[in-house]
Amino acid sequence: MNVSQALEYERQPFIPMFIYGDHGAMESERQKGEEALKALETEYFTAEDDPGFDFATVRDLADRNRDLCDQIGEARLRNVTPATLSRGLSDADTCAAIGKMQKRTAASVMREIRGDRDALGVAYARKPIQGTVLGIDIETTGRAPERGYIINVGWEIMELTSDAVPHDAEAHYCGLPDIYRGEDVPLSNIHHITWDDIDGKTPFRENKELQKQLLKLMKKYPYMAHNAAFEDSWFKIHLDGYAEARRAGKIIVIDSRQICRSLDADVRSLPRESAPAALENWARRRGTLAADANEQHLASTTPTHAPYRAGRVQPQEPICQVDCQAEAPFASNTCRAIAPVQKRHAEAPLSSDAMRADIQVDIGPFLHVAKVPTLHRRPYPRSSMPLAATRTIR
Repeated sequence: MNVSQALEYERQPFIPMFIYGDHGAMESERQKGEEALKALETEYFTAEDDPGFDFATVRDLADRNRDLCDQIGEARLRNVTPATLSRGLSDADTCAAIGKMQKRTAASVMREIRGDRDALGVAYARKPIQGTVLGIDIETTGRAPERGYIINVGWEIMELTSDAVPHDAEAHYCGLPDIYRGEDVPLSNIHHITWDDIDGKTPFRENKELQKQLLKLMKKYPYMAHNAAFEDSWFKIHLDGYAEARRAGKIIVIDSRQICRSLDADVRSLPRESAPAALENWARRRGTLAADANEQHLASTTPTHAPYRAGRVQPQEPICQVDCQAEAPFASNTCRAIAPVQKRHAEAPLSSDAMRADIQVDIGPFLHVAKVPTLHRRPYPRSSMPLAATRTIR
């Protein structure tokens, strides 16, 4: 489906009563709708000039498709390939992120790597990192942004300094349509969010105040997530104004998984099936997370957006006994890790192979992004533990 056909499809009247209940008709409509979504989103972000339509058109079409998918049934679509989920950020996005952290232009970073993705490791370590970032994490009902719902979002602000401590952390649950009642919250076996957590909460797409608050922060600070393409894909069609700000260059996205893959030599030597770039595994290799501990999101039970700090949590250890300074924040690890490489190579440019070989010394991850305060349930009694749980490692 091309852009003209996609726009024509979007303008056609949609009358649910004519197709709801007919699985064949609903499935055909879903496929056409998702083809249209993909065509329009791609055009919006690749067109050099005005794409000729407002992105609100895409969000409206996604909302319509989501309602249709609810009628088809989440379980039936769970393993269907998503239409709008990106596999990774573009090279331009990565160069913009590096430039933002190093206080230089994205164009200068692009010239430096010259289209060689292997040279990203050199670029990350070329100059000191500085500034402030917004760590973000979301939990969703599935992989496909055009079919599922954001049911939890959390964030915190952190300086890119060696002694940084996160601040202004918030976390919010978001509700689901009533059609989901009677079944477990989708993917609850992974994120451990139940109906007790989201009952009565406003769905993310309907919570305009939460969206405005989040968008304002994203425009003020570059935001970081592990496998940030996931968050980016979801925010494009769930967060009002996000896509427009992204296209205008007002939102910068930093992917800590990309940093891991670019700088950590272990990623290249360990078996792929061991998921060496997964946040938990990266943290354990760097000594930031104990071998017998899991990455945790920590937050107060009341209110849902109470400040928190993350710590090294042993499997049966009450949070009140956690040393909140035990786990060095992601900015601290990164600054300490990259600085020696920068010092040695500040004057002499190196090939990407030489830089990667030298970077083996100690690459600390941007770890703290894993601990933004999304609220989850642990396998502990609620009476003894605040809400927390292991992050879904993507």
